[in-house]
Amino acid sequence: MMCDLLREYSQACEYPGLIDPPAVTRHLEAYVRALGIERRVVQVRRGWSLEEEEYADLAGVVDLVIRAARAARAGSFLASSSERAWDPALR
Repeated sequence: MMCDLLREYSQACEYPGLIDPPAVTRHLEAYVRALGIERRVVQVRRGWSLEEEEYADLAGVVDLVIRAARAARAGSFLASSSERAWDPALR
């Protein structure tokens, strides 16, 4: 039993290793639900673009992160009303 756990742990630490995309999605969805927030979980694939329909929601997140980073560097991040509307954690 302990050898099995060690072997599984070692395999999990190998990059890139084996990934089960449906399991990753399920666990991320459960995590987001446990946090009490609603988010759509999608896998970002190699070569992705913000212009693709599948990643449309991500454009707002990227914009928010960029503006927050710039404001943090300037020492003045205050969430705007549109940011508070987008993110339930800021309401």
